[in-house]
Amino acid sequence: MLYVLYGTDTEKAREKVRGLVASLTQREPNAAEFRLDADSCNPDALAEYLGAQGLFSSRVLVVLDRVFENDEAKELIVSHLADIADSENIFVLLESDLDKKTLARLERHAERVQEYEEKSGNKKLKGEFNIFSLTDALGNRDSDKLWVLYQKALRAGIPSEEMQGILFWQLKTLVQVAGGDTAGLKPFVVGKAKRFLAHYSPNDVRALTSRFISLYHNARRGAVDFELGLEQLMLSLS
Repeated sequence: MLYVLYGTDTEKAREKVRGLVASLTQREPNAAEFRLDADSCNPDALAEYLGAQGLFSSRVLVVLDRVFENDEAKELIVSHLADIADSENIFVLLESDLDKKTLARLERHAERVQEYEEKSGNKKLKGEFNIFSLTDALGNRDSDKLWVLYQKALRAGIPSEEMQGILFWQLKTLVQVAGGDTAGLKPFVVGKAKRFLAHYSPNDVRALTSRFISLYHNARRGAVDFELGLEQLMLSLS
């Protein structure tokens, strides 16, 4: 199943994504959310999510976050639109701009295509927060910087669930590289992961990954406050 959200009003588009996530988790409380971006979207990752099932749920939601900024990733997604549309999992494509040819192809396969355009004279003055600065702070095991960036991201309107998703992706990459498996990863991603691993032992990475997973599921059950739990986890890195 595929949903396409695009346009210059990224805040409204992301708000819609949060609504889709909330709707899915209401029906399936343990459903998992994952994200792919222009760097992490590759054939192996897409194949995994096309057939993936959540640990405690029959479906997962995959946000394709501006993957079209990478030409190879765009070609990959467009060439697999039929597979994505037929998947039991839910894929949400978020893009700022789409050319007419690509838009037409997406419309043939998507359940819904929605454009979100900012009204004239109502554009934000501040630039978008770079969410990948969080992964750098996590990789460098700089808890103070990570906490400061977390606060900035919250003020920029980025939900804590989205931040947890990108941090969890970084941890999964570290686990993969620490185990000597670099299949499907770009050299740039592998190089950064190896530098980050200088700050962690393999056991540290696995333990931290488990804590992220536990936080996610405990928050879904209402056992902990997600934002507070994520903040405490960040501050415990050092």
